[in-house]
Amino acid sequence: MDNEIIIILLIVILILIILLFLITNMKYNPPQPQPQPQPQPYGGCTGTIYGCCPGGIIAKHDFVGSNCLYH
Repeated sequence: MDNEIIIILLIVILILIILLFLITNMKYNPPQPQPQPQPQPYGGCTGTIYGCCPGGIIAKHDFVGSNCLYH
């Protein structure tokens, strides 16, 4: 009977030591802020993907401004 109590106490102490070890080694990771979408410009050429042709009136249709050659 005494041996059983000692074994149970040793098991409980071992579990407590393991839990204490796990708790002290846990790292706190604070929640990371979610990235916010960038505001989209609007109106005129500032609202286009590729910007304006030289002169600032007509919007480019592509990166090189292939539609700007004739305007």
